Parts: sequence; structure tokens; C-alpha cells
Amino acid sequence: MSRVVIAKIDATENDTPEQIQGFPTLLFYPKGETTAVKYGGDRKQEAIIEWIKEHATGDVSAVKTEL
Repeated sequence: MSRVVIAKIDATENDTPEQIQGFPTLLFYPKGETTAVKYGGDRKQEAIIEWIKEHATGDVSAVKTEL
């Protein structure tokens, strides 16, 4: 089953492997990768979903951009 897991972490209270300099910071780890892709685009839902689709390694054709 293909899926995207969304997790939230408080980088002020936890050590992270990434350099966090601003909040919120969005990072995407493609399946099987240990290096994150940092998001720097528009904060609208549609833009974030398209960014996830762009970097996903599996089939994301069923992902919808509306709520």
C-alpha cells in the first residue's frame, strides 16, 4: 500500500538531523531516502500537494488536491 506519512515535531524541544532555521519548516523524505527535500514554495494546500507528488517515489495519481 502506497501512502504519505505526515509527522510533526517540535524542533525547539527535539534534536533533528536537519538544520531548522524558521518555522514552519516543511521537509519531505522520499521513500527509502535519508536526505530531505526542503519546501520553499507557496503555503497553499494545492502547492504543497503538488510538491509532494513531484518528489514521491510511488504512484500518487489518486491523491486529490481538494479537501
